[in-house]
Amino acid sequence: MYDIVLKRLVRFDIAPFNLSYLEEALECYPFPDGYSLRGKTVIDVGCDFGTTPIFWRANGASKVIGYEANGSAVSRLGALRRRAPWFEFRGLWKGEYPEGDVFKMDCEGCEAALDPEKLSKYELWFVALHPQTFGMELKGREVHQHEGEKVVRGGRLDVA
Repeated sequence: MYDIVLKRLVRFDIAPFNLSYLEEALECYPFPDGYSLRGKTVIDVGCDFGTTPIFWRANGASKVIGYEANGSAVSRLGALRRRAPWFEFRGLWKGEYPEGDVFKMDCEGCEAALDPEKLSKYELWFVALHPQTFGMELKGREVHQHEGEKVVRGGRLDVA
């Protein structure tokens, strides 16, 4: 499924890119039953080299606003930035909470600077907690655990 979606979305030369990353993203960021990203804006803090922006777009998002601190990942984002008008790269996350529908944060420790109260403006949010922040209080529920991280999901439209 993702092979066709990727070819239709954007032709890019981001290496190394593997379609299995999209399957992993689906495991890490499961949507509540019936939730659709169609026409939504996703804030993607820790967008790596483009895996999750492509995942959000492949699932219907109309716009992805991305942040990334890792220099090598940022350099690999170049092709996506040039060829995907739906992707807006804003550089290093500095604690801003732009307008959008979905907020995702996975950036190896930056969640320590997260203000959980600001997440209430989003329909849905995902925050990956890493060992140094496992004790962080978030009003959500764990939806995934993988290789030393836990993903917590919440939001106005998150239902049990």
